Amino acid sequence: MPRYEDYRVIRQLPGGAQSKTYLVELKSTRQQFIMKKVNYLEDVDRAKVDVEIDLMRSLDSDFTVHLVCVFPVLDVELCMILEYCVRGDFRNIIDEFQQLP
Repeated sequence: MPRYEDYRVIRQLPGGAQSKTYLVELKSTRQQFIMKKVNYLEDVDRAKVDVEIDLMRSLDSDFTVHLVCVFPVLDVELCMILEYCVRGDFRNIIDEFQQLP
């Protein structure tokens, strides 16, 4: 099972109020991922996070970011490891193409 210690935080990314998001590197392979740390202490938080995880696990498309794994941190947070899209989201790519001559 993956652990928080298996990853090196490269930098924090802008994120929402419900979670902290980081660009991380898996130490053993140097592959980059997104780590989303969410509160997992209260029942309400757990329910929201569980729904998000179930939804992400059910998505299977080349056009969505895939959930790689999930693991707890100190029984109060949960880390979700997601694929890292080097070029950003689809909105960034559209903006780039619109700027081409």
